[in-house]
Amino acid sequence: MKARLVGQACVLMMAATCATANPEPAAGGLAVKTITVSATPLRKERISPLIYGEFVEFLNQMIPGMWADKLQDRSFAGLTEPGGLYRLELSFHGQVWRAFRCGEGPYGAPVTGEVAFDRDREKPFVGSQAARVRFTGDPGSLAGILQSGVAVKAGQKLHFHGYFRGAKLGGTVKVLLGRDYGAYFEVYDSIELKSVGTDWERQEGVLTSPVTDDHADFAIALDGPGTLWIGKVSLMPDDAVDGWRPDVVAAVKASKPGCIRFGGSSLIFYDWETGIGPREKRAPFINQPWGNTEEHDVGIAEFLRFCQRVKAEPVMCVNSNSGTAQSIAHEVEYCNGAATTPYGRKRVDDGYPKPFAVKYWQIGNEQAGREYEDRVVEFAKAMRAVDPSIEIIASFPSDRLINDLGGDFDVLCPHYYGPDVAYWAHDIDELRRRIAASPTNPHLRLGITEWNHTAGDWGDQRAWLLTMYNGLFVARMLNLYQRNSDMVLLANRSNLCNSECSGSVQTSPSDMYLTPAHWVQSLYANESGDVALKVQTTEDESLDVMATRDRKGKRLCVTVVNCGGEAQRRCINIEGASDVSRLRVTTIAAPSPSAVNSFAWKDHVKPIVREVKPSGLTRMDFPPYSVTAVVIETR
Repeated sequence: MKARLVGQACVLMMAATCATANPEPAAGGLAVKTITVSATPLRKERISPLIYGEFVEFLNQMIPGMWADKLQDRSFAGLTEPGGLYRLELSFHGQVWRAFRCGEGPYGAPVTGEVAFDRDREKPFVGSQAARVRFTGDPGSLAGILQSGVAVKAGQKLHFHGYFRGAKLGGTVKVLLGRDYGAYFEVYDSIELKSVGTDWERQEGVLTSPVTDDHADFAIALDGPGTLWIGKVSLMPDDAVDGWRPDVVAAVKASKPGCIRFGGSSLIFYDWETGIGPREKRAPFINQPWGNTEEHDVGIAEFLRFCQRVKAEPVMCVNSNSGTAQSIAHEVEYCNGAATTPYGRKRVDDGYPKPFAVKYWQIGNEQAGREYEDRVVEFAKAMRAVDPSIEIIASFPSDRLINDLGGDFDVLCPHYYGPDVAYWAHDIDELRRRIAASPTNPHLRLGITEWNHTAGDWGDQRAWLLTMYNGLFVARMLNLYQRNSDMVLLANRSNLCNSECSGSVQTSPSDMYLTPAHWVQSLYANESGDVALKVQTTEDESLDVMATRDRKGKRLCVTVVNCGGEAQRRCINIEGASDVSRLRVTTIAAPSPSAVNSFAWKDHVKPIVREVKPSGLTRMDFPPYSVTAVVIETR
């Protein structure tokens, strides 16, 4: 479904707290419209914090953009170009290793010999091939392979390790960080490896750059003749958080994602067991649905540690296409089993003594039909035999899943891709009706494990995912989920990082910025309460307004979305509110729906927070193209 900027004038209203029953007239003598927030809950079920969820999968530069290692193609598998690219430079960096040759001696010394670089399939360290470097030069020349565009910071320690073997080496092997100028190599720091033998051996050391350089060269070089094989290499900064970039971890944690889903289309052919154990022994693989090569530094354990770091509930999507019920039962045991179980022991051996206690498991991604429905039952029984406490999520709703098989799972997961919020509201109402009539499980809930205003439209429409237009859409959808707290248990905006403009976090090798969608979802997750309240507005209200409070009734949040091009003034009347101790207003506004943040202009769209004296607030203005949260605290 293609995203359209048509008359979806999503105007979210952020109202004024009115101290008087007769609001002051607006310009032109017209009375200011009033938004009345009732003390009566809209639903008896509480708003789940899991609706502020994120989504990651093996997709182009999504996981690599979050992972801290400075090098690409670390196993020398060779990069493959992903399919369906929006912009080449966002997803594919080419064949990153190349041969180089330069002088190492005094100024003017000639460069001798020839260097050859290829990928050798005989006796690889991991995967199907290793790098092979052959050099015929004399001592005093330097040759090998290098990778450009390595971003380093002054004083940052970079921990190097790699696996090497050699033949007829007439000199030393060096690991270099610096700049290749062709005639010579400017060295920032270097490591001289100990003697390289004929069998694979791990070598390691620490590199520290004296300068900050976003385009440094990393090289592995011979200073004499011989043949060198390189198996797998890594250059990990000392500030990495379990291998993840610390800036990404901090930003995601601050946004309070209720849950993060791991899965999607990339799991169709994925064998989860290839992603456990020591990272240096994992073979890279081609992600068949999307086309890119995955280094496989991140498997399920690394993902689950990321969730622990950012305090998010993991949602594991399992392979019900090419996987088996037994293999997925083993996956549950690896994550949740005691150390005395076979796969729980594997987890302990991988360095995770405590079970991850993953609660939410989705069987398959975007699947439907009788064959899938039969597999849901088979998989669910095998998984619950390992851990009866888990909650199982089925794929797209169908009559058979709802009416005949509802007792075998807990949650249904429609995916909502498209800009028409009213359409998705109607779909939730229809699913509520169908589930209530289910003879097998009238208590099913919804897990909208993927949603956004566009899905796989890889053309120019992808750019709108970076804009305030998407931020406004996110706010309206979160209002929708809050209003339907009886049905919507969890929701995962697609996607978390990069992902052809859809990522709420956008990274480069050295930098990061946050999109309007990130700021909007973070605002809701941090400020909203867990009790949805009834809201009364006029019939012609153009704003989208939602109100929530905490369980104790001491803190209330009114969120207002103005998708229109004109400012709106409102009076907010809070029924039963008295003795207001604090009033804080946070506004995310933009000059147009197409406003974006970027590496050059990171705070073009950002939250603006201001404290308002409770006694002085009688009316409030909501700017064009804005999302506002008014938080009212009482004694």
